[in-house]
Amino acid sequence: MTLDSLARPRKKSDDAFARQVKRAKLAAAQKTQARAESFPHAPTSQSESQSPAATPTTSDYATTPTTPIVNPPPSGQFKPLEFDNAYEFHKFFWPDFELYDWQKETLLQISGFPSGAVEGDPLPVSAEDPVIFSLVAANGSGKSKQIVAVIALFLCACKVRYKSIITSASFTQLKHNTFIPIADAAREINHFLGYEFFESVECFISCPQTGSIIRGFATDQPGRAEGEHPNPGSGMAVLIDEAKSIDDAMFTAFSRFTGYSIWLEVSSPGPCEGHFYRRVITAKQRWPDKLALGRVYTRRVTAFECPRSVTRSHIEQFKLEHLETSILYRSSILAEFTSIDDLAIIKQEESIYVDPPHTFLSLPVVAGLDIALGGDETVLSIWHGNKRRKQYTWRIKEAGQLHIILIETFMREGLLAENINGDGGGIGKPVIQRLHENGWPINIVRNDAAAFNKKEYLNRGIELWFKIKRLVEGHILILPREDELLMNQLVTRRYLYSNGKLKVEPKPDAKARGVPSPDRADAMVLAFAKLPLDAFINPPPEDLTPAKAEDRLKGLTIEELQELVSAKRAQRQAPRPEMTASFLYARGEQKSGRFTGMISRRRF
Repeated sequence: MTLDSLARPRKKSDDAFARQVKRAKLAAAQKTQARAESFPHAPTSQSESQSPAATPTTSDYATTPTTPIVNPPPSGQFKPLEFDNAYEFHKFFWPDFELYDWQKETLLQISGFPSGAVEGDPLPVSAEDPVIFSLVAANGSGKSKQIVAVIALFLCACKVRYKSIITSASFTQLKHNTFIPIADAAREINHFLGYEFFESVECFISCPQTGSIIRGFATDQPGRAEGEHPNPGSGMAVLIDEAKSIDDAMFTAFSRFTGYSIWLEVSSPGPCEGHFYRRVITAKQRWPDKLALGRVYTRRVTAFECPRSVTRSHIEQFKLEHLETSILYRSSILAEFTSIDDLAIIKQEESIYVDPPHTFLSLPVVAGLDIALGGDETVLSIWHGNKRRKQYTWRIKEAGQLHIILIETFMREGLLAENINGDGGGIGKPVIQRLHENGWPINIVRNDAAAFNKKEYLNRGIELWFKIKRLVEGHILILPREDELLMNQLVTRRYLYSNGKLKVEPKPDAKARGVPSPDRADAMVLAFAKLPLDAFINPPPEDLTPAKAEDRLKGLTIEELQELVSAKRAQRQAPRPEMTASFLYARGEQKSGRFTGMISRRRF
């Protein structure tokens, strides 16, 4: 038994299959030295002597300057592995890993089995009749690792002098998200066989036994996208990862790639624009139709089809946090493209609703501080429960004056440092440092810090904005609509995608389209930074023991006390004469117009 005799394992019983694997590994170990001598891997000319690992000339351009030529054995015969399709290839090398149904069907379709099942002989895939496949799948579905990586390695191991050109939106995406799974899988195959079947250097993998290569290519400059063509008598695959993030001009440049027999575009969904979106929605054939060669075929994979990667509990929690109608749920879970109007994080129509009752939700008074010097506003946004209590704005040029004004305002409003959240980036850092030095250690929030949900959000800033979006979509907040500047800022802040993750549109880009700095909206977002979303969605029962009631009333104005009493009366439908705002106010110590002292030891 030799490695060359490994063919069509699907036709063998499981026991025979296992014995075959064992014998093949033993035989492969004995032939390692002989193969090393038979397959020299030296470049044939001076221009080809440059290593595939040559450093790119720019950080956004990753490719090998020239394609190394793998010398054939003296007999002129390459010896590829014999597998009918990529699914068999995967099953042989990873027998204990169970693919999802959609992964198995996609691998079979790209291998030439039109129904996604092994029925008869595969279609004759060629440059004249290529497979053109667009796969849109939910985040975390395994599209890069189980589809792109497996297809690339299958073609490299089982085809002679075959090229697989892999590209993505950026070098970072290509190297860390796309090529690491391919390189890891190649090492696993080498370990399985007992010798260096694949040779890997950064974004380049070759197979001396077949003369085939996998080459990574990434650039945002269409002029750098040189044409690619297959080797004479062989084939070529173009595999595009995170296709939604690639500009239309780059796809135009990719049209220089000719002679491909497989063109695969893979991505999670994005906004309703661009080449990938148009290709998916205009495809005449889509799952569960049978694939036809030479025609665009598409399949959409939801998170529900990936139960091990995206659990049902995660989906339910996601639904609770973002609502089924939200952009993020439709995109991340249902793998749907969202409308171009949805580029606004909070759409204007989402902000129009009947205000809910004012409720304190057993939460403390909180404040968000967005700091600016010069022309933009410094904003202090104060909230209690679901309603804004007050907002202060200043236009101050001197940082030395600002912290003094802020401290006076904190004291006047009865705020606690632990409930104030300040933007600690940029010019906010020295101001917050002065506040700390003067006995006000407010919370520092950095928008560029890592998000808690790293799978969906690029940083903490966009994550906090989507928390406010959830509260607005759920009609939970009483929005201060009289503040037209704030309302305009809330509905004009946009999101973008970066390497498949959500991020806030940079302020210079927003200013370029005539949108001023959203200082008031940012302060509002900061106010809720430390409050758990669950406190608004699933508020706990109110603890109305005297001690807790007293804590809840501290810092309230007489108007807020009156509002609270009115709400309690309406709930009980039985007014109590002694429970008036004046009564509560008189029982406490009057200081700056706020309740600060003891209340009656009655449950109210």
